[in-house]
Amino acid sequence: MEQLNFDGSERFCVFQCHNQWYGISALDVQGVSPRPAIRNVPNSDPVLCGISHLHNNFVPVVSLRALAQINYEHDSNSQQQLLTLPGPPGPWGILIDQVISLAPLEVSISSFSNANDQWSKVLSGSASYRNQVVQILDAKALYQYAGSMLERFWHNSVSADAELLVT
Repeated sequence: MEQLNFDGSERFCVFQCHNQWYGISALDVQGVSPRPAIRNVPNSDPVLCGISHLHNNFVPVVSLRALAQINYEHDSNSQQQLLTLPGPPGPWGILIDQVISLAPLEVSISSFSNANDQWSKVLSGSASYRNQVVQILDAKALYQYAGSMLERFWHNSVSADAELLVT
């Protein structure tokens, strides 16, 4: 079921992360809140910011900065927002800088996908909004990408720990 505007276009949550603008289907967004308290997970990949308790759920929180490999000169954690999305085991969140709008967008679908670059699978297209290029994210692909990054990190960590025990 699509969420339609009067002109028939799908609505997107448009947000910013550093100087990049992104959009995700409004149907995939459970909520937006100011950055909650986040507990770090020891020895985890920078993709995983930690775990937060939000609306009676423990929510894993990932960093869009780390997923998109955005480098910042300064850290503005206190002003970030949490975009909460549904996931197979329950809600999860991504840290963003700020939501810009909930807007109908005309999306140009991307046919580019590099098998060696999982991030390219997350980007499903682009649109223009307020004279900015908005990269459209596929929520399911984003979840899979974050999961694969964490799984690879944990697998490498377990392998390194096992190697230390053998030597």
